Amino acid sequence: MSKDWWPSPLGHIRSENPWAHDPVIVAEVKSFDEPPHPGHRKSTTALVPIEQLEVVKEALANFDHEVSTNGPYPSIPGERPFKPAFWIAAKELPSEKYEPLVLQWDSHDSTVLQPDPGFLMTYGLVPRLGNSGVVYWDDAQTPLFDIVTVSPPSVWKAPLGTHAYVRIARDFLQDYLTLRHMALVEVFWEQRSAKIDPDISERLGEQDGININFADRCFQLGRYPGECDAIYAQVWGARLIALPDTLPITSPHQEALAWPGIEQPVTKRVARKFRPFEYVYVDDAVLGEYEGRPEFSIHPESGSVRYGTRWIVDYCSRVGRNLIRLEVKKLYEGVPPHVIRHIGVSSPFRARRSPLIHRFYTSRTLQSAPGP
Repeated sequence: MSKDWWPSPLGHIRSENPWAHDPVIVAEVKSFDEPPHPGHRKSTTALVPIEQLEVVKEALANFDHEVSTNGPYPSIPGERPFKPAFWIAAKELPSEKYEPLVLQWDSHDSTVLQPDPGFLMTYGLVPRLGNSGVVYWDDAQTPLFDIVTVSPPSVWKAPLGTHAYVRIARDFLQDYLTLRHMALVEVFWEQRSAKIDPDISERLGEQDGININFADRCFQLGRYPGECDAIYAQVWGARLIALPDTLPITSPHQEALAWPGIEQPVTKRVARKFRPFEYVYVDDAVLGEYEGRPEFSIHPESGSVRYGTRWIVDYCSRVGRNLIRLEVKKLYEGVPPHVIRHIGVSSPFRARRSPLIHRFYTSRTLQSAPGP
């Protein structure tokens, strides 16, 4: 049997690529209301030490598909203290328990998903309540919003459960894996039903059910009692979805922006070589990003923007009605990289004027170039 074989009701999983989406779904509980019977899915993510990865990749099916706990409502004999614990179980792998990125527990008819507080603390994330019980976690210092999105718990009401999920911004995930020297493995279980097809019929033969095992997944195919033409297909599996790489948050790469009128692309290091009174010019439309947001202070007379005590776009002045003149050196000294990029890329007008020769260099596009 081909190692790429999947039963048709579950064939969609084969082409999924969680890392291709931003934000990345790192845990999910979901039901599918479809004939002939409802389907269900559970997935979560395990952190695997990078030194174990080569062994783990050869036996991904040995992961459990959900987070285990020693509660809720533990029964502790004698005087032994209780220590809450969460793990993703594994067998015949370098570890028997792996660290989950998302904590999970069940209570009555609800399944709760919560991001690991260690991840939230690493980036100083702060919760913000959205609509319908959704909680967003923001980087209030930068500020960047919706780094993590957490839905309300999944509530089971047979035969379906409500959708629950945790999503995390991909660049923060990559940064965290790199800091931790961890790979990210998605573990999942899914069940779907379908009308029996020739492929499954041949594999079942006269049997009511069979198991088919691969290194990264295990299938169970079976007939519904009393329904000769309806089958169910279940899979328990795991797949590697991300590796350590760069540190885009903790140690961001300074993108070099090619400003018209400046010979070489400018990074923070290049900007240090500029002298006072060497300028770039941008359209004041860049201020629109900060209008109506109480966390920012805008000074329309000069074009300056302040974010509390964290950063300020300063050493700037108005030129006519629509242009803001900025000192190159001070711009790169005063604000985070994402603000520099917003000012540079978002402006529909970009030019530089020499302090001695009053001449404009204009361009309709601002290109990004590799840093020196």
